[in-house]
Amino acid sequence: MLETDPDGSKSSFEAGLEERSVAVSSNPDHTANFGVYSGRPEDVTAARRHVEKLARHIKAVDDGGRSLDQIRAPDVALDLLQGKCGHYRHLTTTGGGRVNITVSAETLAGLSDAPGVLEGYGPVFAEIARKTVYENIDGEWVFTVTDNGRPVATGTLNRRPTLSQRRQIQAAYATCVIVGCRQPVYDCDLDHRRPHSRGGATHNDNLGPLCRHHHMVKHHTRWQMKRLPNGHHQWTSPLSHIYITERGPPD
Repeated sequence: MLETDPDGSKSSFEAGLEERSVAVSSNPDHTANFGVYSGRPEDVTAARRHVEKLARHIKAVDDGGRSLDQIRAPDVALDLLQGKCGHYRHLTTTGGGRVNITVSAETLAGLSDAPGVLEGYGPVFAEIARKTVYENIDGEWVFTVTDNGRPVATGTLNRRPTLSQRRQIQAAYATCVIVGCRQPVYDCDLDHRRPHSRGGATHNDNLGPLCRHHHMVKHHTRWQMKRLPNGHHQWTSPLSHIYITERGPPD
């Protein structure tokens, strides 16, 4: 609809924004619902990602037997809306909910009104795409080289891995790769095996998942790590004991 009838879609969008609201309703089982309706896609997407990130941290540390959905609703979303943010502060990174958007250079420069694509939502108007980029001008920038419209190379302009790189690592490993750690890969940092400060490149052969604690262990203690040709990791302890952690896709 957005691609085929942008003018009609924009009119519908603006009318929908005029109806934005929050609502509370009750259920037959005496529980209640709280909803945000007709919000801006970029705001709703950022809020959802923020709640998701906090919920996954809680699930990994102490889920209390609850499902991820149960944690998202009472332990995160409603707590944040009530201002109960103190016990999430140590889990919160700067910048709040991160938004990933794909937009053409022509749209970004104002030469085209082709839609952008908001990850986790779908196509959005060109002005939303431009606004989202401008508000995150200091964030990570990824470049793609194309040949007749086909991507032939990609990379990042800083040390942070791209979304594609992160997904490939997450598909290859189930957990943090240090010995005995079961922290899920989705809650891990992507560590540069050869540090970026010493010329280590941001590509998959030089990246591996480490939970925040073991990331610090690797860089600030005498533990040493080496990636083996088969993708496994060899760890050498301060006492020179050697351990092997096997690579494997998530269960």
